[in-house]
Amino acid sequence: MTVSVGRAARWTWPVSTGRRGHATPAGNFQAFRMEEESLLQEWDDAPMPHSIFFTKRGHAIHGSFDTRRLGAPGRRVA
Repeated sequence: MTVSVGRAARWTWPVSTGRRGHATPAGNFQAFRMEEESLLQEWDDAPMPHSIFFTKRGHAIHGSFDTRRLGAPGRRVA
């Protein structure tokens, strides 16, 4: 993921994407909502701490305790 301010790229780092059946969209997006704690019904009540939403369907950048898997697709949490 690359975060830009204006047209200048400021930060780039690996992120995990959605698991099978919950693909993460590619493209350029602008954040429109932030929440400290979220459980989203659209994503099987997945915990999404410190979420920054970038689509109306519920796609968000968010924290994770599964840091060893960063850069790999997400997995279902039982």
